[in-house]
Amino acid sequence: MSDTAATPPIPIVPVAGDHRAVGDVIGAATRAAIERLVAFEALPPGRTAADHVALAAPYRAATERELPWVLVELDAAAAAAGVDAHALFAAGVEELWPPAQDTGRGCTDLVATAPATASGDLLVGHTNDLAAGTERDVVALHWRVAGQPTMFTWASVRSSAWAGTTPACPSRATSSRRATRGPASRACC
Repeated sequence: MSDTAATPPIPIVPVAGDHRAVGDVIGAATRAAIERLVAFEALPPGRTAADHVALAAPYRAATERELPWVLVELDAAAAAAGVDAHALFAAGVEELWPPAQDTGRGCTDLVATAPATASGDLLVGHTNDLAAGTERDVVALHWRVAGQPTMFTWASVRSSAWAGTTPACPSRATSSRRATRGPASRACC
């Protein structure tokens, strides 16, 4: 039997409404993965979960100031999953974790417009490298956020990488894989 046959399909979760409603749906749909995420199973030696949450406080404050919709989604997802909102945020702050041993660290960005796009629209894409162990926590999200273009993304719940994925400013979103399409006038990056 091949590894592919043993791997369950990636769930597709439709999310719609405002950022709070989106977070509610994601939290309910990915509760088990979020619970694993906030269990902090692989903290650096000598660090407690409380230490990790405290280290994330400046990142949370900056996010609240600059990207408030990210916290709206994360806090709603935490509530729907029955976990602490500050723990969920802290678990997703990549800068607080040592580099993973089974994957490179980094990302790839793609931006294209005419003549590379037939319509002349702006196409923005981004990927984050994920460790093989995150595979069971990957989810596909079909986004219909109020006032935003429709998007389809893949994200690892293990890294909170779905949070804040919004075409309001694609370069600031944090999805594992996303592409958004729309007039260049909508781009803010």
